[in-house]
Amino acid sequence: MRLAVPAYCQDDPALARVVDEAHADRFLHRLGGKTVRECLPEQPRELPVTDAKATVLELAALMARTRSPLVAVMDEERLIGAVTLQSLLDHALQL
Repeated sequence: MRLAVPAYCQDDPALARVVDEAHADRFLHRLGGKTVRECLPEQPRELPVTDAKATVLELAALMARTRSPLVAVMDEERLIGAVTLQSLLDHALQL
């Protein structure tokens, strides 16, 4: 979505209100024909990946540090699942 949303709206989401639907469609059309590689950020960032032995606090810290609402859970080289921010909050509120 970073590619479809103008930088000024990313910096201040309140400014998105000044964009009408026709112009919003133009932003989305800029994505047409782009490859996945073109959509990746220029500077690689930390991927939100952990193992099944991580604590809930470690998971929350990883989400905060990487600003990701989703963390992949790996068992060595194999993906065994994912934890969403919503499921983490649901779990935390049940405690």
